[in-house]
Amino acid sequence: VRLEAQVAGDLVAGRSIDADAEMTLVTADVIVRTILSRPLEGAEAEAIFAAFTRYQKRAGRALMLRFLRLSRRRLQGYLATHAAPIRAWIAAEIDSRLAAASPPGDDLLAALIAARDPDTGARFSRDGLVDQVCFLFLAGHETSASALGMAVYLLGCFPEVQQRLRAEVLEVLGSRAGAPDQPLGFEDLRQLSYGAAIFNETLRLYPPVSFFIRESQANTELAGSRCPMRSLVTLSPWVIQRHEQHWSEPNAFRPERFLSDANAEDRHWARDAFLPYGLGPRKCPGAAFAQQEALLVLAELVRRFEVLPDPAHEPELVARLTLRSRNGIRVRLRRLKS
Repeated sequence: VRLEAQVAGDLVAGRSIDADAEMTLVTADVIVRTILSRPLEGAEAEAIFAAFTRYQKRAGRALMLRFLRLSRRRLQGYLATHAAPIRAWIAAEIDSRLAAASPPGDDLLAALIAARDPDTGARFSRDGLVDQVCFLFLAGHETSASALGMAVYLLGCFPEVQQRLRAEVLEVLGSRAGAPDQPLGFEDLRQLSYGAAIFNETLRLYPPVSFFIRESQANTELAGSRCPMRSLVTLSPWVIQRHEQHWSEPNAFRPERFLSDANAEDRHWARDAFLPYGLGPRKCPGAAFAQQEALLVLAELVRRFEVLPDPAHEPELVARLTLRSRNGIRVRLRRLKS
């Protein structure tokens, strides 16, 4: 509805919309509904996003300062000042829920309140709940917004990819028994293999977390070099997922490499050199949630609009807390006829 209201005037006037801002709004609204069972209102969204923009800039600097072995406590104190407005907003929501006589029981906050340690039976403290929800809010919308913004941009740049996705969506809608205008459901999304490939290829080229840091837990050797215990090791999905030794046409946008009928080499590297969510025991637990959310947003977008590039705009990507564009991600939308 928000996009349709903007498109009614913007395309006629030749203006574009900021897909980065729009995807940030929709993903934040989704995670707030998932955690708190309510939408994110416009006024509070504006205040939260402003605070989060300040926090993200500082968080990027804090990651770099970790290489200088700056005290973790000092870094946390540095970030806490800028995180305070977000934390206060979340704390107020939790306090309201805890004070309610009969709080709702069908969202993530309710599950956290009800959670018990299997060994001790202990619950989360109030501050523990705030910590958990702050993390879920951050992880639940920021990385998805980063990837979705670039996915929308790529759809505008590659009209043949967009047309194939739209055809796949319309085929799924046409195969449903009745109610073709209803939103896509879980079973519908499972049939959008090309849509999933588009999002995975976006994650390959533009991983939201372009690098992350791990600490060696033992004296070992890494890539032929000595790696002492407690060494900081940087892994870069951006480099690994564009490496010429791993991928054919590594800098090309080819969603087909993630389809089941891709050649053996593409399938191999899509399994072994694709790590936008990390790997192993520290892999992002929300990966499946993010994939479903992104596929739903992209499918609903292309069934309603044609995404067109803005010829005067090119994103200026910067690695902050996540990969974002310094100047937004501008595209034009044309409303499709029903």
